Amino acid sequence: MKYATSPSTSRCSSPLTFSSGSPLPTPITY
Repeated sequence: MKYATSPSTSRCSSPLTFSSGSPLPTPITY
């Protein structure tokens, strides 16, 4: 998971996904 900035929050849609350039929490995080 390249967008997984946080190992703990990478499980669910985290606001950190914004760092990847995603306008919204990506469902792929699941």
